[in-house]
Amino acid sequence: MKKSLVILVVMALLLSLALPVFAAKPEIAPGQVVKAEVQERIMIAREERLEFKKDKDNGAVFYDFYLSGDVMPVPPYGSLDIEDSDTMSKLIVNKPNGTNAVTVTGVMKGLLPETEYMVYISNGYDPYYVTEWSRYLNEVLIPEFTFMTDEEGHASWHANIPCEAVECIEGSFEFSVWINSVVPSGTLLISESITVECEE
Repeated sequence: MKKSLVILVVMALLLSLALPVFAAKPEIAPGQVVKAEVQERIMIAREERLEFKKDKDNGAVFYDFYLSGDVMPVPPYGSLDIEDSDTMSKLIVNKPNGTNAVTVTGVMKGLLPETEYMVYISNGYDPYYVTEWSRYLNEVLIPEFTFMTDEEGHASWHANIPCEAVECIEGSFEFSVWINSVVPSGTLLISESITVECEE
């Protein structure tokens, strides 16, 4: 009788120790979670490489945006800048065959959600030079236009720069892209000053 009682007590004790372990056991083993995360990163990296190769094959070149206050450190530049929108946004320039000197695509991220912004295709500029703006590249053929961000502050836009809109000086021309908020009006992003070789 005593022996049976001891066995029952020991079994009850072992069961009480095992139950919390069973209750806390995850549905997916930690090793499997890590493996899934690694596979996801590999897949994303592969997709990014494929996109880069596709753009490279198409002759596309990526350019940076800068916060307006970093390029033109005089008021009112910098007053409407949105931190990190410069590093998150990119400008893609492609030289197609045909009547356009270049095509320009803006991939905008980190801006305010569901907000309208204005794009100015402008002349090249000298950074850190006290000025208000480098003016239109060609106001008639390439007027300003607007785009609207989505709920995450992302958007994309596309513009063509026709050959007749540019003046080639010593075999090239320069342009830049300025992104302004509409209300209140003001510059917040300025692209690199981009030099494009003219086709002969």
